[in-house]
Amino acid sequence: MGYYVNITDANFIIPPENLGEAYRALCALNAHDELKTGGSWGPLPDGSYGQKEKWFAWMDANYPETCKDAEAIFTALRFETDSNPDDGLTLLGYDSKAGGEEHFLEAVAPFVKPGSYLEWRGEGGEVWREEYDGRTRRILRGRILWEEVD
Repeated sequence: MGYYVNITDANFIIPPENLGEAYRALCALNAHDELKTGGSWGPLPDGSYGQKEKWFAWMDANYPETCKDAEAIFTALRFETDSNPDDGLTLLGYDSKAGGEEHFLEAVAPFVKPGSYLEWRGEGGEVWREEYDGRTRRILRGRILWEEVD
């Protein structure tokens, strides 16, 4: 099971001076088991059966150790990225199953260049846009209106 989403348009930049703080915020998410949807199930030490480990879907359980910067984390989340020392980190695209990336985008919202945005389409045809003002992430629901051309 899963829900496929893709980015249809993007202008999302984390400036170079914010990359360290963004990386630390992304790594700090790993302490929040309540946000994680992946994991393993099996016998527990008390003899019961339950969830033994938790991780973010599609991610290495120890991603802060295996991903050495913000770009590596977004790549592990399956975003298309680009980076350079002058411009910072840019998210270019995403076309995969949803797996908790909204938590990572929320975590970096304070470090994103104001005016950045991501436009998404879900497998059911719904559309939405995320806008970033350098402090917060705002989600706008969209709809497509088809009109006859004269």
